[in-house]
Amino acid sequence: MKCLFFSFNGVCQRKMRHWLLFVKTIDLSFSGLVQHDQIKDEIIKQNALPFLLDCTNKLTGRALVLICETLWCLIFVEEIACALRANSDFLQRIKTISKDSNDEPLKKAAGGLVWKLIQGT
Repeated sequence: MKCLFFSFNGVCQRKMRHWLLFVKTIDLSFSGLVQHDQIKDEIIKQNALPFLLDCTNKLTGRALVLICETLWCLIFVEEIACALRANSDFLQRIKTISKDSNDEPLKKAAGGLVWKLIQGT
């Protein structure tokens, strides 16, 4: 099977499908995993942050909640927090979500990101 590439920070379409399946399958367990320092270190080492940020623009529903919760856990690593603070599009998106979303879990996760990244500086 051929892997079709498109502008996704070098991630192929097949990987995105696998990520979506992973998100649906693992759901809340992932939030627990990402709290471990080894996982955080590996996310930095693998340069996965651009991929996670891209997911915030592509995903909806529970998958978006999971990505926001994951990023919320990750922002306690200063290197990740600095990278997120430097991304004005991401900051604007989470501010908007935290104010306007009707999805309470999403609003809570985005609000946590806003609190730590903007108000907590």
